[in-house]
Amino acid sequence: MKINDLKEAFAEKANADNAQHMAKYMRNQFVFYGLKTPERKNIYHQFLKEEKKKKQID
Repeated sequence: MKINDLKEAFAEKANADNAQHMAKYMRNQFVFYGLKTPERKNIYHQFLKEEKKKKQID
């Protein structure tokens, strides 16, 4: 899994309404997927697990 795969995973779970509120809170300086922390962490941890598996195989 590459970084683009991680971005795609975030984009699949994106919440436009939350993203709008998050961006507004940060004065529209950044782009957000609208993911709350527990969901974002879950996706990221899955990404890391898959990366570790690939390194063990190599």
